[in-house]
Amino acid sequence: MTFSQGIFRMAESRDHLTAVARMYYLDGMAQAEIADLYQISRSTVSRMLSAARDQGIVRISVNAYDPRHADLEGEMKAAFGLQRAIVVRSVPGQIAATRREIAHYAAPEVCNWLLPGKRVGITGGRSLGEVVRTIPHQVGRESIGIYQLMGAVATTPGLNEPGELTRALGNRVNGRVYMLNVPAYVRNVGARDSIAQHDQVRAMWRMFGKLHQAFIGVGCVDNSMFVDHGVLSKPIQRELAKRGAVAELCGRFVDANGREVDHPLRERVLSIELGVLRSIPEVVAVTSGSHRGAALHAVLANGLATSVVVDSGCAEAVLAYRRSMT
Repeated sequence: MTFSQGIFRMAESRDHLTAVARMYYLDGMAQAEIADLYQISRSTVSRMLSAARDQGIVRISVNAYDPRHADLEGEMKAAFGLQRAIVVRSVPGQIAATRREIAHYAAPEVCNWLLPGKRVGITGGRSLGEVVRTIPHQVGRESIGIYQLMGAVATTPGLNEPGELTRALGNRVNGRVYMLNVPAYVRNVGARDSIAQHDQVRAMWRMFGKLHQAFIGVGCVDNSMFVDHGVLSKPIQRELAKRGAVAELCGRFVDANGREVDHPLRERVLSIELGVLRSIPEVVAVTSGSHRGAALHAVLANGLATSVVVDSGCAEAVLAYRRSMT
């Protein structure tokens, strides 16, 4: 018997597979150490470990874990009369990882909410962006229309810009996209009114009132895409806060009662109006982080969203804020 034939037979031997599996999984030996012991290659050790799993010699189990927080989902739906709620358990101290985890566990279900023949609006947002990019690719849903609800936040498109997410969602569901090729904020009210008279923009405005569903990001005055891109200076943030702003959605700032705050930005924004947003049958707010408590509460308590996709830290903060108001 040649040396290579011996190696082959060893790899095929259930006893040897078991011995290698024990060394690796129970004794804590590295694959390189096992390879040295048997004078075989590390790739052979790796193949033997795979064979041990395939043959049932190694059975890996993970403790039962539900990534979604059913109790918080129920509390959120009861507190705000929501149509649907997805609450994914937070990754402590890691907001970026939390956003990705929300996307991983929520996207397959969110995909089922996107039905053929529906007209769907979308804004920008970091958590929303993660969800959109994780939605499985679909076929046979060409009749879905995806509408950009607000203008561009920055001159250099980022992954989470409204236009980018409109295209990304359209690609995921194989739908038709309708772009709003304007900036989110213009210089003054005159510029806004002039742009709003363009045929393409007027057509989009008319369609906003015919949407079946919308997905929106929710930001804070001092923490949003607008802040990230340097659109809102510190003085403007302070002005907005002084006037009662607690949340940003669709580039519009609202107070705790869901009213758009009286600030010059209100006259310069090109996005869906809040009254029209309230008329959409389902508006899904997608956000994350315990620092969003007051912001998301303002959105949910005042009918600006009817469903949520959030993490447990955010849900707990929203419910705590609600209790503090009673």
